Order: sequence, then C-alpha cells, then structure tokens
Amino acid sequence: MLRRQRLCGKQIALQAGVSAASVSMVLRKAALSRLAHLEPAQPVRRYVREHPGELTHLDIKTVAGFDRIGHRLGGNRRSQCKSRGVRWEYVHVCIDDAARISCTAILPNLKTISAVALLSAAVAYYHSLGITVTRAMTDNGACSKAFAFRDACEHRGLRHIASRPSTPRTNGKAERFIKTILTEWAYARAYSSSDQRAAELPKWIYMYNWHRPHGSLNAKPPISFLNLPRDNLLRLQTSFPKKRFTKQWMWQNKPPKMWSRYGKPLRNRVFFTLLLKTD
Repeated sequence: MLRRQRLCGKQIALQAGVSAASVSMVLRKAALSRLAHLEPAQPVRRYVREHPGELTHLDIKTVAGFDRIGHRLGGNRRSQCKSRGVRWEYVHVCIDDAARISCTAILPNLKTISAVALLSAAVAYYHSLGITVTRAMTDNGACSKAFAFRDACEHRGLRHIASRPSTPRTNGKAERFIKTILTEWAYARAYSSSDQRAAELPKWIYMYNWHRPHGSLNAKPPISFLNLPRDNLLRLQTSFPKKRFTKQWMWQNKPPKMWSRYGKPLRNRVFFTLLLKTD
C-alpha cells in the first residue's frame, strides 16, 4: 500500500491518478490519515508495588487563583479578566503506588524548597501511618533535578527515580490523581475565592484517604490497604490533623547541605493547607 510507504495524500493522488480529496476521504475512513496511525499501538504496561512505601509518585499542578466565581461555573465571561493577576497556586501532590494514600499541599512556588517541603511532609505523614518510604518518583522538572532535592532524598534514605522524558504515563498514578483532584475538588463546586478552595483541600484529602472508594482497591478506601486494627484507626482519625507545617519546621527539617545553597531565609509566606504533623 502506498500509505504504508509513508507517502502523503497528494503523492498518492498523483500516482493513482485521482483527486487529493478522494485520497484524503479514503485515508480518513481507513484511519490512516495521520502518520501516528501507521505505527503499531504501544502495549499498555501496568505495574503496582506490593507493599506501601516502596514507591511514591510526586508531581505539581498549577492552578489559577481568583477572588470571584469564574465563567467555568458562573457562565459570566465579562468579569473573568478582573481576577487576572491575583496569583498562581501550585498544588504539590504525593501518592503511594500500592496503597494510593495521598499527601497534598498548596505551596507558593515551583522552587526546590517547596518540593523538599512536600517530600518532608509526605515522609512524616506516611511514617505516622506506619509506612516507610524507600523510593520517590518525579518528573524531570527543574525542582526535581536540582542537587538540593537529590540531597534531600539521600538525607532521608530515599532512592530518587526520574520518569522517562516526554512520557507522562511513567508517572501515571500522580497524573491520574491530579485529574481526580481537579474534578472532585478544584472544579467540583462554585468557590467564592481561591482561599475558600484552599480551605476545602484538607477535608477532601481526608475524605479521599479514609472514605472515598478507589477503583484499583476493589471500591475500598486507600487506608483499608494498611489493614490497621480498629484501635489504630480510631487513634489516627482523632489525631488527624493537629498542627500546621510552618516555615520554621520546613527549614529545620531540611538536609544540612541545603543551608549553604539557601543561605537567606525564605521570604515568601510558605504555608501548608494540609495539616499533617502529629504529636
């Protein structure tokens, strides 16, 4: 077939003696109009770790801040330009590969200090549930490729794994969780401001980890994967959450090597919307 030789529609029309429109119609019906259709479909490779903590997926999603209901829910596009320039919010997510327990926080930037802060928060939260994290997978963003993030992983005994370049499906569990969090939290209701939306994030994360049925866990919540006894479940539910991760906590829990790279204190107001730290 001429299309299998990677000839374009006009070349096929010239050799076959027909019009280019006819060739285009035939190729479209045969699903061969694009070069990508000539390649065999890549096999779907799915993997799930056996034990919690063996692999955690980290990623960042940028969402726009606002101070009024936008046109997505309100339908009024006239006032959408008035919310421009409010700010950008960066949702840092971490999800366990086996148990699908998530740790999510809203941080003010995409810098390494914020990525290390989420890593510290996630390790502390998983440790409170009896999970020991050994690997962390990220994309190839600047904050993940920084030496400070590498030192933070080494300081906590984690093996840092980078996803394949230009292949988001390698870190697919984090990508899918971002889609879920956008659908069920960010755009699920009409928030009056981004501050109100941020205040609802801890409640949604708590619901996701403890009550929301998960499709990969036979319609059970992620916390059920740990098989915790009833006493532990009651203790964890009553003690979660208690304190915020403050800016001082973030700087105190950095690896020592990061002090030389970040000599000045963080001027931004770093805050966590997810309350994780327990006594």
